[in-house]
Amino acid sequence: MSVKTLGRCPECGEAAPILAIRGKPTEILEHGCRARACESSGCLVSRLPEEMIQFPSGGWYCPSHALLTAACELVALHQVGDSQAAAAKLLEKTLPAILDRFPS
Repeated sequence: MSVKTLGRCPECGEAAPILAIRGKPTEILEHGCRARACESSGCLVSRLPEEMIQFPSGGWYCPSHALLTAACELVALHQVGDSQAAAAKLLEKTLPAILDRFPS
């Protein structure tokens, strides 16, 4: 027998509908969660937007993968001699936001 009730989302802390079935893990149903999952393959980090980094392309990353992704994008832009505007956007906005997430 399944029971639909309200619980708390472990990601955003908001009240969320859950489905409880005896003997199975509780399933959190769709609820407009504000948390963002890291888009890096295999990363399980999911946090509120204030703790994640959003790239100009729209992707969300945890601080560690954001730093790695920014470095890879800068190297790729340099190797193909592509738009300096794209590199400037990464250096001016994205990289400082990433570095702010790491302790000094």
